[in-house]
Amino acid sequence: MLPANERSTPAALRAAALAAAILWLGGFTFYALFVIPSGVAVLGDHRQFGFVTERVTRWLNGLAALALLLDLPALRRPRWQRCSWVVAAGCTAALVGLHAYARSFLDFAHRDVHDPETFYQVHRAYLLTAAVQWLAFVSLLADRLRSTRPTPAP
Repeated sequence: MLPANERSTPAALRAAALAAAILWLGGFTFYALFVIPSGVAVLGDHRQFGFVTERVTRWLNGLAALALLLDLPALRRPRWQRCSWVVAAGCTAALVGLHAYARSFLDFAHRDVHDPETFYQVHRAYLLTAAVQWLAFVSLLADRLRSTRPTPAP
């Protein structure tokens, strides 16, 4: 049974929010665990594969934003549950900004990085923020799945 503050949210919106969050979490996790290591192994260089990742992360950031917009009713949940949404939203906004800043160091024509030391620091901040975002989405999904679990019959 849904909590009282969730019952006014249309079922289609709840399903779309859940689907978008699951798609984001699955895509992010699969990309991080399998695609990046495979791409680096094939190309032999993190820097070269980074130009692929630059494109993929735009999609992931957009999907994260969509999942959070669809889950705006989460802000009606108790405070500890809202916290995951706020952290995920803050991380998503930060990642969009960090992505744009990191992109300014890339030379797409020559597939090179200007000022690699600074780029590395920005990239490190991006990775740490993405890890916190991932944890926040796991928490959001766990909460969502718990709240939609059917209650046992008396």
